[in-house]
Amino acid sequence: GQAVTAVVQLAADRSADAEQLQEHVRSQLSGYKVPRHIVFTDELYRAPNGKADYPATKELAEQDVANRKTADRS
Repeated sequence: GQAVTAVVQLAADRSADAEQLQEHVRSQLSGYKVPRHIVFTDELYRAPNGKADYPATKELAEQDVANRKTADRS
């Protein structure tokens, strides 16, 4: 199945955790739009033209969520 997932790059001087971000999003959007998973990354993938590289970002998110599920089962 699929779930709403956010891939987040924080500014160097910022810090946050998944719960803080989910609460902020919940205050702005409907509950079903709140990401179930939040993936933090040092740098977002960009195509050579500077636009977001959605396929690479999706792969990163899928791998991160799969790794978490595997770790939770252990």
